[in-house]
Amino acid sequence: MQVYPWIGLRKNDVNQFYWENNDDVTYTNFGYGEPNGDQRERCVQVVLYCTACDKTSLTLY
Repeated sequence: MQVYPWIGLRKNDVNQFYWENNDDVTYTNFGYGEPNGDQRERCVQVVLYCTACDKTSLTLY
């Protein structure tokens, strides 16, 4: 079973990211093509291995 935990990072209505505790976002490492602008994707999860990009990445879901 694959588990992709939510890390407390969200996206607001104007596509800005914020931490659940309101700390500034100072680093991101999204997979290739992410975030892709899908308005339904509001929470950031950790994906430990991305076969499309061959690296550890953060992916929006």
